Amino acid sequence: MNKLITYSKKGLIGIWISLLSLTTGCWDYQELNDYGFVMAVGIDKSHKKGEYLYTFQLVNPGVITRNASGSHATPIATYSQTGRTKLEAIRKMSQQVSRRLFFSHLQVFVISEEILREGAALKVFDVTDRDPQGRINFPVLAARNTQAYKIISALTPIDDISANELKNKIETSKDVWGENRVTLIEEVIENVLASGRDIAISGVELTGDSKQIGKAESILQTRAKGQTKLKGIALFNMQNLVQWADDETARGIMFGSNKIRGAALNINCSKNNNHHLTVIVNYSKTKIKAKITKNRPTIDMNIAAEGRIGEAECPIDLENPDVIHELEQRTSTEIKKEVELALAMGKKNQSDVFGFGDAIHQADPKTWTKWKTNWKKYYPKSQVNIHARIFIRTTGLRTNPYMKERD
Repeated sequence: MNKLITYSKKGLIGIWISLLSLTTGCWDYQELNDYGFVMAVGIDKSHKKGEYLYTFQLVNPGVITRNASGSHATPIATYSQTGRTKLEAIRKMSQQVSRRLFFSHLQVFVISEEILREGAALKVFDVTDRDPQGRINFPVLAARNTQAYKIISALTPIDDISANELKNKIETSKDVWGENRVTLIEEVIENVLASGRDIAISGVELTGDSKQIGKAESILQTRAKGQTKLKGIALFNMQNLVQWADDETARGIMFGSNKIRGAALNINCSKNNNHHLTVIVNYSKTKIKAKITKNRPTIDMNIAAEGRIGEAECPIDLENPDVIHELEQRTSTEIKKEVELALAMGKKNQSDVFGFGDAIHQADPKTWTKWKTNWKKYYPKSQVNIHARIFIRTTGLRTNPYMKERD
């Protein structure tokens, strides 16, 4: 009898547990249709004193799913709202958008040059870092000579969602061209709060007719009337944008800060002619060591790279090891020159983009404790020894160029 009662109790408990499992659920459950997926955010100064203009790029899901059916609506929509803080603007956006803004799919963050020159970037990152839905592992771009909302509003002929196009563009440029870098929000926050390294952010500008930006008809042709283009790297002194680096100087920043993933270097075939040869850099590693000499920082920067001959328009013998060695020396000199240009710009603007302060902190913590509050005074006086060496591993599928064979 007792066993029967025991089995009955166990059975009731099992049924009770099973019923409880049917009543569980998420207390904050929301349907996907309740959300507006934000793909990009742009921030400009507002004409209202003390306020900012926040622009949000949202996906138009109906157009994306109907794209194959020939829908003429744009795949994205942009909405702007002013506010003293980003959170205020997000909440006020409910007056314009019927859905809750959802930021977990954010691809890119664009900030106007005007805001960055005033050193106000950290103000807009606070809510991003606190938000449980938020992420801080997406890139930041500086809107150069234009407003961020125009960059966010641009349509692109290849990618339906221009935020994806911007992110893919900077990733590709970093890997093959070497004059733009991917700077994530988490890097910006970390470096601005630190004292041993200054941040650097890639710039983006508008080309063509800026009045056509955001118009669907502007991309319904083989050559878009207005589009976005990556342009240079913004150098910072603490929180303030102080200078733009372009071309070789921008690439020098990438080499010196160990950010090169790929690059194309054009060099003269020899000292006495104007023919050029292109070396494709497919590997680069930069090591920085610091020491203190007579109360002065001394930095040794060693750059080791590898590459291949990408193009040759000169009559030289690429089967000759001595010729290859000379090209390696010439290319190494070019890399060193570009890093020197970047270093000179950094010292002039007191922008420690290479992180020499961090190197001193690691090498001599006691000295760094004394120097860090006045590091901007010591940094321009630092002695920097730059050593660059590239090894050309292959000439590609050809050996000698056509001009050599004609000779």
